[in-house]
Amino acid sequence: MKNKQGLIIVLYGAPAAGKTTIARALQELSEEPLYLLGLDAWAENIMPSKFYFGREQEKGFSCYSVDDELRVKFGPIAQQSMKAFHQMVGELALRGHSVVLDHIFLDEEWLKDCEKYWKGLSVIWVHLDVPLDELIRREAQRKKIGENAQAHLQYCVRCLHKNMPQSLKINTAQISPEESAKLIYRQINKKI
Repeated sequence: MKNKQGLIIVLYGAPAAGKTTIARALQELSEEPLYLLGLDAWAENIMPSKFYFGREQEKGFSCYSVDDELRVKFGPIAQQSMKAFHQMVGELALRGHSVVLDHIFLDEEWLKDCEKYWKGLSVIWVHLDVPLDELIRREAQRKKIGENAQAHLQYCVRCLHKNMPQSLKINTAQISPEESAKLIYRQINKKI
């Protein structure tokens, strides 16, 4: 990855699709540094807990239910934070740092932000697609899966990422994280 500008590799998919595991495998494969940034780590570590599903969640991140599906709502502080997150990824790439981004596009505005802040940058969009039953199985291994988690997974599989850019699509139920990383790395080598 010897570009003057860094490369942005976006791994997107539902929770438990394998984004973080594949991102780490990709870091190991890469000869050049790949900085791993993720939505969960950003929101959990940057956002004060009172705005992250806490006592003032209506200003930040909150949940609500629609037709037996659990969705996440973003108040003004969450929206500001996500704009800054996407802008930061673009700034890193502009300064020559390559980023592998672990992301779930829960809001349509987020893709618009990425298109705005990453204009002119090299981006590889990787959709990690997994059947719902496999996501539920994986989520159960991570922690006790409750009705809320299953309802959120159902929404993610049904609604999210339908109109996203896609350089590569990988069903992570069919191949290992290491094999997935190798497929992505081949895509990177085509791009540079």
